[in-house]
Amino acid sequence: GAMEAEKEFITMLKENQVDSTWSFSRIISELGTRDPRYWMVDDDPLWKKEMFEKYLSNR
Repeated sequence: GAMEAEKEFITMLKENQVDSTWSFSRIISELGTRDPRYWMVDDDPLWKKEMFEKYLSNR
């Protein structure tokens, strides 16, 4: 479900040591090409951006 996807996405960001120096387009180009978790919610780019911002604000 959505909660599961959210958890996986946040974990992916953590494991790749994503921080506020990353732009969202860097996540797309780096993680989108090699981490299948990026595509868990593949029809909703806005959701991904929100998760990224949520992740940064919780760091």
